[in-house]
Amino acid sequence: MIKKLKIGEPIIYAYCHQAALLSVLYEYPETYPWIYSNYIQIYTLYDLWKQKDRLGTLDFYYHFYGDFNFYEYTANPWIDFNKLPYRMVKDRWGTFLEFVKERISKKQYVYMILNRSIYRRDETWWFHPVLIWGYDDNKRELYCADNNRKGKFDTEVISYANFELATDVPAEEINGGDHIGRMGGVCFFNILSDMKYHEVGNNHLLQEKKIKKDLDRGVTYGSK
Repeated sequence: MIKKLKIGEPIIYAYCHQAALLSVLYEYPETYPWIYSNYIQIYTLYDLWKQKDRLGTLDFYYHFYGDFNFYEYTANPWIDFNKLPYRMVKDRWGTFLEFVKERISKKQYVYMILNRSIYRRDETWWFHPVLIWGYDDNKRELYCADNNRKGKFDTEVISYANFELATDVPAEEINGGDHIGRMGGVCFFNILSDMKYHEVGNNHLLQEKKIKKDLDRGVTYGSK
């Protein structure tokens, strides 16, 4: 059996979790208003992830959800976003491969951390989130995307055998909580096709009050 979900070229490559999401959303034209209102506006940042070199800068996405890594997912009205602990997935499904195939068969994309040195044959271990969007039982391969050797975001094929080996990831890599997308579990999401499930909120609007508030607090742009 072969199953592939829709994926395209992301319009933003700044961070891999943003590129992964936009590679999916841009295949669904109904999501364009959300993309344009959230990624074109400029807003001020006062306290992004509590690192001094990022205080008081300008950025292109409104951050007011308390989760730098995945607010684009958790606050997105167009997707149904879910997350499970790695151990729960292994205990419930037996293998990560079975879990991934089940999710994709239900039209859900999977985003999880893998040991990329396994399928790239690097001597040094390298852990990084990967978007999984399809599988081929005949070839025993998964269709994935990440910041690969060809560029910041590109598709990649991983064999079933290498994928299972690559899922052996230390807990500190999964739960690191740093700014490069350590999500604390296995994430999966799908596009909501029925408008009745959508929640329209402030994330659709130009955040004029937030910008004014930060300006009044004396935010200095571009400085440390």
